[in-house]
Amino acid sequence: MIPLCVNMVDCKIMIKLNDILTIDDFSDFRIRFVLSWGNESEQNPLERYRNDPDDPMRHYLWKGNKATGFKVGTKVIGLIRLAGDNWLLTHVLEITAVNDVPIAAALPTIDEQLNYWYNAEPMEKFTKFFGRVIVNFHNTSQNLIRRPETVIDAMEVVEILSNNFSDRDFPGYANVTITWYQLHQIISRNNREWRTALQNQKGIYLITDTHSGKQYVGSAYGEEMIWGRWQAYVLTGHGGNEALKKLPFEYIKQHFQYSILEIADGKSSDKYIFERENWWKRALLTRTFGYNMN
Repeated sequence: MIPLCVNMVDCKIMIKLNDILTIDDFSDFRIRFVLSWGNESEQNPLERYRNDPDDPMRHYLWKGNKATGFKVGTKVIGLIRLAGDNWLLTHVLEITAVNDVPIAAALPTIDEQLNYWYNAEPMEKFTKFFGRVIVNFHNTSQNLIRRPETVIDAMEVVEILSNNFSDRDFPGYANVTITWYQLHQIISRNNREWRTALQNQKGIYLITDTHSGKQYVGSAYGEEMIWGRWQAYVLTGHGGNEALKKLPFEYIKQHFQYSILEIADGKSSDKYIFERENWWKRALLTRTFGYNMN
């Protein structure tokens, strides 16, 4: 965490959100507050952000049956409520297109009833703040899309996290069970703790298809070991595995889960790793009922 004041005199000085963003002209900007995705626990926006930092973008950009006031060129500052009056800055986006196609046509996992949506791109100059800046703001309006000039001066920065809010601590090899989106987040952010743990260990890993129940046993022994092998799954989905190539990438993103079955010292022979990989394939019957083809 970066301290925002050094002594009691400094602490009396309010640091506002725009002291950090330094936006000169708000005419094209809107602030989008997100309280919830609904009443179900799995719809908690904060947990969804932890699982997939890009997920809030889909909610910010939901158009529904009518326009929300955005147009091409509108910049959207996205804030998710943490607790009480504290909010997490997760995105600053620029609208690039207004779509007239159902959202389900582009995102098949999203319910058809969500109807229409916007295309947008993150604004590069603000990305270093995504998931790190926490502001305090007492929202008294039911309107969750606001003009910045009416509220931003009341947004006090209370904390700047040293790491992204969605970053996850490495739980230990025996406790790794992560989704594709979580893996993507770890790899794309080059999470130092995870990289240190995974790039120095050879090992046997398990991929589980949570929709069909099928499993795939793989081994990692090459450059950067488990970290390097899992990078390939983030980039392609299939990692070069023939059976997985038959699956759509979007399916893999939605349904694949990654865990570690066994680790070995980086000095262990490749022959030993192959033997352990084959043992796990026999034990879990992944050649008969899973995705292993060899």
